[in-house]
Amino acid sequence: MRIERYRGREMKYFNYSLHNFLSVRVCTHASFSKNYFDNIYIQLENFLAQETSIPDLSIHIGPFVPDIDNAQIFDDKYWIKNNSIYFKSERKFSKWALEVKIDKGRVDCKIDTNLFGAVTKPHFFAEFFIQYLLLEKGVSVIHAAALEKGSNVLIIPGSSGGGKTTICMSLVEDGYTFLGDNYVIIFDGMAYSYTSPLNIFSYNLVPVIRKNLKASQLLDLYARFLLYKLTGGYIKIFKKINPVNILNNVGEKGSIKKIAFLTPNNNDAIAIREIDKNIALKRLNNNMKLEWYDNFNMMDSALYGNCNFFYNYWTNSYKVLEKNLVDYTDYHEILVPEKYSPSCRAEVSALLNDIMK
Repeated sequence: MRIERYRGREMKYFNYSLHNFLSVRVCTHASFSKNYFDNIYIQLENFLAQETSIPDLSIHIGPFVPDIDNAQIFDDKYWIKNNSIYFKSERKFSKWALEVKIDKGRVDCKIDTNLFGAVTKPHFFAEFFIQYLLLEKGVSVIHAAALEKGSNVLIIPGSSGGGKTTICMSLVEDGYTFLGDNYVIIFDGMAYSYTSPLNIFSYNLVPVIRKNLKASQLLDLYARFLLYKLTGGYIKIFKKINPVNILNNVGEKGSIKKIAFLTPNNNDAIAIREIDKNIALKRLNNNMKLEWYDNFNMMDSALYGNCNFFYNYWTNSYKVLEKNLVDYTDYHEILVPEKYSPSCRAEVSALLNDIMK
């Protein structure tokens, strides 16, 4: 971290590198309270790196004056120029403003939030533009867990809440090396870790996590669950835990051996079947669409404003994914219950162990 002062404000700089595919710089002059609650630092802390002269992605967090002169306005919300977008929005208690400029394969973001927005929005937009830039470089990111054993990688795609973290931790207990439970980077048949924090709530507090948490962290989790109950499910705040701090076996990469989707169904039956490659690739791409659904209006408005950064984004995403998995054809799907019991976890883990043999 580098600290400077500018116009009486303390500026903090953090630098990151994602497996040498992409460099990121975060600069913040937000208030202490916002920085304290901002999760972008724990979201990227496993990729801390030396400073680079010109990062691929620059993120500035704190108050800013938007560059909206001569901009077109769409949906009474988006100010669009040839190479930039500015908008303000809010959801529940969170409020935020974002300005993004894209030029010659680089992205410059300015983000300002209220205190509630600081918890989620800086890292939400950072992750989106990280994945946008990786795609521009021919590198895919998918919504999946990934584990390595003997240099071979098992990838477990699934939607949010589909049990990826739960099953991932069960396999860690079986001796697998952890690469990530939310995203995985794919390039030329190899899987690379994306070790963002584990999002822990009451339903995925499996034994390997529980036994490695401090009493204060468990109390924090209980308080979050109590808040969720008291608000009738309106406020749900996950506890973010860096896997490096609680797991002994965290890895970086490996060759892809198996891809097995977790698909919740309406009964307690557990079954496994092979699925067609084209269907699997479409599902992988659609899973990412669901992840970034909240950005669709921004992407559409940019196109209406002749700002073409996102032109054919999802078509290109599919083509790049197909290229990176061109030599891989073995796809499975495991039907799982919507809620996991200990016996269910054991049965699903056993199926995954079998296909990795």
